[in-house]
Formats: sequence, C-alpha cells, structure tokens
Amino acid sequence: MKRIIFILITAAFAVSGVQAQSALKKGFNNFKSLIVQHEKPTGVHDTWDLYAGLKVGINGSRFMGANGKFKPGFYVGATVETFFHPQWGIDFEIGYSHQGAKGISAVTNSHSTFRTALEREEGAEHITIYHDCTRDSHTTGTYDVNLDYLNTTYLIRWYPKRHLPLSVYTGVHVYRIIHSSMHLRGERTQTVSDLVDGTSTTDTYAVDAKEKINDDLHRGDVAIPLGVSYEVGQWQFDARYNFSFRHLAKSNRMKQILGNGTNSLVMLSAAYRIHFF
Repeated sequence: MKRIIFILITAAFAVSGVQAQSALKKGFNNFKSLIVQHEKPTGVHDTWDLYAGLKVGINGSRFMGANGKFKPGFYVGATVETFFHPQWGIDFEIGYSHQGAKGISAVTNSHSTFRTALEREEGAEHITIYHDCTRDSHTTGTYDVNLDYLNTTYLIRWYPKRHLPLSVYTGVHVYRIIHSSMHLRGERTQTVSDLVDGTSTTDTYAVDAKEKINDDLHRGDVAIPLGVSYEVGQWQFDARYNFSFRHLAKSNRMKQILGNGTNSLVMLSAAYRIHFF
C-alpha cells in the first residue's frame, strides 16, 4: 500500500513538473514574441505607430570657450516614439549621461580677510589682542571636471522616404546636474599678511585634490540636438551633436576656470525598440 501511495505522489509531482515546464516555456515564447518582432520591413511606419525601448551609448564632451580636452563618457536611457504621419515622428527620451572635460589649464586667484586672536599675560591679567590679516592665493594647474546629468529630450523626426530606414531630427534637450566634481593638479602660492604689524609669510606647495562643485555651476542647461538615425530591424543607431547655450560657471572661482564655457557633446548610441501599437 505504501508503495502505491509513493508511486501516486511521484506521478503527481511529475505531471505538475511537466505542466509547470510547459507553462514556463509558453511564457518564454510569449515574451520572446513580444521583444523579437518581424512584422514590417525596416523603416516602414504607419500613423499612430508607437515604439518604446532602451538606449545605450558613448559620448565625447568638452566645454566650448574653455581650453580642455574631450572627455569620454556614456549614456543610458529609455525612448518612446510615436508617428503622426508615416514620415514624421515625435520622440521622447529620458536618461543619464556622464560627461565633462579633461585637462583645463587655468590660473585662479583668491583674496580673503580674517582675524586672529592672541592671548598674553600682563601681570595678573589675561589680555586678548586681535590682528586683522589677509590671505592671497594664486593657483596654477589643470582641472578635470566630471558632470553627471539627468536628461530629458523632445525630438521631431523626419523620414525623407517612405521605405528608407533613415531619419534626421532636431528638438530640445534639457540637462539637470545631479552630481559634479573637479580634480585639480597643480601648484598653489599662498601669502598671509598681518595688517597690524606688517609681517607676511609666503608658502608654495603642490596640490592634488578632488572636490564637489555643485554650488559653483548652474545646475540646469538647455541644448538643441541635431542628429541622424538609421534602423536595422528593431535596432535604431543614432549619431547627434548637442548645441548648448548656457554658461556653466556660476561662482567667481569657476568663472576663472571655465570662463564662458558651455557644454559641447557628441553622442553615438543604439536603441532596441519594441512596436506596441
């Protein structure tokens, strides 16, 4: 009897396993049919078609108006495109990009005043003497600037020919800094002068320092993207250049480093898109 019960339980588990495997295989095939599509020739779109997908890319950035070098970076995001005409589409993108510039040669100067307190004894009394002082710093070196942006992009695409998987586009690209930092390698000369007794000391030392610069920059920016895309199956390959307008520097120190520098960005990317409607 025990043997019969064991056989029945084993058979039940076997049947359940087969059914679960069948359901899993069916779910996988349904998911595969959703993300792998061959419903239309490449580049053919109809009015109100809707596509959505994920996008990754590499970029090169620098600051126009500053003397730095291009900095390599990357982009990840998502895209949605709909068509109001077989040859015209509206595209919305949201993503994250890492950009900035390398090797910006600059000279910065700063001046500050402060007060020192000296304690001394005169007989049984403690006397505090205050001295007003100045600190003048002169720094020369190179700066690497790293910017992490949250991006939203609104594009209008034109497909010149109905059956050609090529589009050109423009629109508005809105940046927002979520993190920024700067790495200085150089030399700093600092002079501290006592305005009371006229003495001063000067020190020169090497600097290799990193710091956050969120408060030194304008956090928001707007650019006009110009680009071209080419479709291969469900893949859309894209090349664009962003023309930015806003000066990045906000603080006086950053203006000495970047001047009137603006973002300059070249991006190459690939998006895998799914046709939903």
